[in-house]
Amino acid sequence: MKKIFYSICIFIFIFILIYFKFFSFHTQIHKVSDFELKLPFYSKIYHTSKSNDEYVLTFKTFLSKDVILNKINDILNEYEEYICQNQVFYYDKDNDITIKDVDIGNNEIINKYSITISKGMFDNNFCSKVIDYKNIKHQIKDVLTNPHEYKYKNIVDGNIYNVYSNLKNKAILLNTGMNKMNYLREMLRYGWVSMNQFIDYLDYIVLNNKCSKFENKDYVIYKTKDFSLLKCNNNDIYINESEYDYSNFICK
Repeated sequence: MKKIFYSICIFIFIFILIYFKFFSFHTQIHKVSDFELKLPFYSKIYHTSKSNDEYVLTFKTFLSKDVILNKINDILNEYEEYICQNQVFYYDKDNDITIKDVDIGNNEIINKYSITISKGMFDNNFCSKVIDYKNIKHQIKDVLTNPHEYKYKNIVDGNIYNVYSNLKNKAILLNTGMNKMNYLREMLRYGWVSMNQFIDYLDYIVLNNKCSKFENKDYVIYKTKDFSLLKCNNNDIYINESEYDYSNFICK
């Protein structure tokens, strides 16, 4: 009888462990100063860091990674989703917080996961900024604009240089950090992208064979199927048709 009893106890113990490890049907509330954070059940605070209005909260739990991920996704689906700086953020209106990132570990017994939170909801001007040039996409739009000239600020030396756009009835559009297309000229003016990032993007698509590149002592030329861009050593930029002949080109 004792063996049967012990076997039953062991079975029940293993069942409880499996249940708590691989199933979580409930949530819990963790209070942080002036807001509350909904979490998967069985989460215990491990570490908290704060910088200005941004918090990084790390929790320990014996839940599996898949359970944590599924439960957090269920929680995030209750909030307002928006695109900001090419990332998906979640706004909890009741607590006036934005969940920017969730990083989940993959340990076998005790897992850790971190949640990055900012107070409030970011505005369109902040969210429209492009942070990583690899997220840039471009397209050409037919417009009534004739060739024109404008300025850009070089983020390396902080000086202002010229852009000579010679595209007739065409304009270059880039995706903003909110994944909405806008004119390159306007994005430079608003500070949503820099010309340095745009050049980095062209170098990036050169590696993917979507753009060609030619360099000499005076300038570098990028050619896509949509346009060509020449960057002089004095940092002035010239934008022309893709088939433009640069053989006799001289930078001003």
